[in-house]
Amino acid sequence: MSRLYVGRLPRDVRERDLERLFKGYGQIRDICLRPGFGFIEFREKRDAEDVMHDFNNREFMGERLLIEPARMDRRRERDGRDGRDGRDGRDGRRDDRDGRRDDRDGRDGRDGRRGMAGPQRTPFRILVENLSSSVSWQDLKDFARRAGEVSFADAHKLRPGEGVVEFVDESGLRNAMRKLDGEDLRGRRVAIRE
Repeated sequence: MSRLYVGRLPRDVRERDLERLFKGYGQIRDICLRPGFGFIEFREKRDAEDVMHDFNNREFMGERLLIEPARMDRRRERDGRDGRDGRDGRDGRRDDRDGRRDDRDGRDGRDGRRGMAGPQRTPFRILVENLSSSVSWQDLKDFARRAGEVSFADAHKLRPGEGVVEFVDESGLRNAMRKLDGEDLRGRRVAIRE
């Protein structure tokens, strides 16, 4: 787990911004940036754990960072590859001598498409008000799952104390309005608005 997912990055962030931010937390092996998110790999697992602990949910360039362990590529899990064969393990492309990925074919994603798909956004959206500052987007998503299948959740992004949840269908939205309004979430009664 020396590779981390870094979410909620400003769209204009550069590698050197992240290098400065994480300076003093160990040697960085690789930084891979995409619009709004990226991956950073440290040489030592403990350095990655320290960064995750110290920087998750921290304000950076006007955004609140989301830092968590990067998921292993399903092919890598299935094949048992660990990257020691000269390949990076994410998509089978070889690393060059200095450890950087060979992207000359122009493809970035696991399936050959540019980038990676983000969360599925829908029009079945609710606003959740009166959130505790300790509520993360994951907490909000778990809370909303009681009403239906959740496709997207975010907390404190637009305004502190507010969150957004999107459901895959209208029935989830209606159930949330009926079941979750006035319910307790981490010690606060939340208000649900459409």
